[in-house]
Amino acid sequence: MIRISIVERLLFVSVVSASVGATACRAQIADVADGGSREENRASAPQGGNVSSSSGRYEPAPEAGTSDAGSIGARAPVTFLPIEEDASADAVSTSTAAPTYAQGETIVTLATGQSDPYCVTVDATNVYWAANGDNTVMKVPIGGGMATILAVSPFATGIATDGTSVYWSGGLGAYKVSVNGGMPVLLSSGFTNDNIVLGPTGLFGTDGDDALVGVPIAGGMTTRYTGGSGQNTYGLAADSTSVYWSNFDGTAPILKTSLDGSASITLATGHVVFGMAVDATYVYWAEASSGNIMKVPLGGGDPSTVASGLVGISQLAMDEANLYVTAGSTTSTGLVARVDKDTGFVTYLAVGQNQAWGIAVDATSVYWTTLGNEAPQSGTVMKATPK
Repeated sequence: MIRISIVERLLFVSVVSASVGATACRAQIADVADGGSREENRASAPQGGNVSSSSGRYEPAPEAGTSDAGSIGARAPVTFLPIEEDASADAVSTSTAAPTYAQGETIVTLATGQSDPYCVTVDATNVYWAANGDNTVMKVPIGGGMATILAVSPFATGIATDGTSVYWSGGLGAYKVSVNGGMPVLLSSGFTNDNIVLGPTGLFGTDGDDALVGVPIAGGMTTRYTGGSGQNTYGLAADSTSVYWSNFDGTAPILKTSLDGSASITLATGHVVFGMAVDATYVYWAEASSGNIMKVPLGGGDPSTVASGLVGISQLAMDEANLYVTAGSTTSTGLVARVDKDTGFVTYLAVGQNQAWGIAVDATSVYWTTLGNEAPQSGTVMKATPK
């Protein structure tokens, strides 16, 4: 089984054809880069923690009755000014019109000093993310304020919330903790540090062989649904009946697996899947090797292109009318865009984002993370309103 880092993956994608794999919202434990295998790198179980106001670094939780939490770089709102379009630029939409820039966006930096904040999620109160480089699960109020640690967890990456608990995957398995903090609960040791998704029957992710697994959110038996290709898993989505997923492998199929595991069908093959989303009609995915957003009907059929030209595309989020995407591996190319699901028309919400990565939306805003070229404490958590 091959494990590669985000930097290695970005270089890999830039020189291979669409027949080879690429990825989405988190870093794997790279055997070569980290000097050991996934098993060898399993350290200590997650625990509570906070942010040191004196050093700015993440530290274990203090003893009862003490506090050492501090702010991580909340910023005042700034207005995003539209940039003049370059008429010679390649179109990134399947529509005939060139992409536009959003007018009157207010962009806020919610947190700075983050190390590899690959995945992000949001509820009505807070934004949550997994800072893989510092082994922390973090939160900050959606309106801005002090960022705090919910848990310390080795290689925390995939993250999700139902508004009551926060769930994440890491080097030791799948965990949950109250949105208010407390002691993390191990749900399953059968999850790797790949992406995860919440479905109506539980939490879904993949195991060490990148086979689909699921576990009830209240805890219980882990179910192994179907085998994987032995590559990383980044594309993962769920609806009321099925889980949709694909391995990081250009030859791996995009699968639709029923929540009870009784059936699994192939929707498409030959695609390199990063982020994935699903609505009542289509499964959508970000295809890194081509820079396209693709879709296929839920019942199967011919895949089609929603939008193209989004170089370095990574994660997807979705609301009723639009898809939201992060793309670009440097400050000069990093961007956040809104894509009309019907027309494929692209609107840039933010540019100049240094390696934009994780993305989430709520009713009014879009939230994303930047990796800052994966340098220590160079990542950020951002917000744009209106979306």
